[in-house]
Amino acid sequence: TWDTISFTPAGRFFYMAFADSLRGIAFHIDECYKKSMVKTADGGRTWSMMNELQGHVGNPHLMPSGFGCLGDGDELFFTSDYGETWDSIPSPLRYIRAIQFLNREIGFISDGYEDVGILKTVDGGISWDTISKYGARFINFFTPDDGFTIQATGTYLDYDVVGHCSGYLSTNDNGVNWTTDFPQYLNTGFPSFV
Repeated sequence: TWDTISFTPAGRFFYMAFADSLRGIAFHIDECYKKSMVKTADGGRTWSMMNELQGHVGNPHLMPSGFGCLGDGDELFFTSDYGETWDSIPSPLRYIRAIQFLNREIGFISDGYEDVGILKTVDGGISWDTISKYGARFINFFTPDDGFTIQATGTYLDYDVVGHCSGYLSTNDNGVNWTTDFPQYLNTGFPSFV
């Protein structure tokens, strides 16, 4: 069953990630278009501001262990305490649409466009390799080899895409080969896994 909850503070929420049923982070824009990351410890009933943001934030990722990551502009941010504190490193991309790290060393990012594709690091972001020519709006790897992405087509406006999801692609060989799992042009949002 689903419960309806009212968000405080007022504004728009984008790109939520939850570590468990209570702790989560989200990208928030208030009525004055001030961007910030917010966190909750009560399942989303109340939110508190963590920090203001300057760039374009991609889908944050938060794990039950407290480890999490997000992209803000051309930086990658990491937390090990559910978003209480953050460390950053430079990103190889101008902005990040999709991000997931399995741990502090192994991670995947994309800006959503095919000219960049999906990048992978195995050394905490010191170096990056292109593992797919397809840009992704959402990335989820269950292991370093097994994962899937959601590709999007359309016109990018503000913080969302106007268009359709062009397919779910999956890989089981570290992104060397990709298969289409669902028909193209699905109208869907982006899932969140806990």
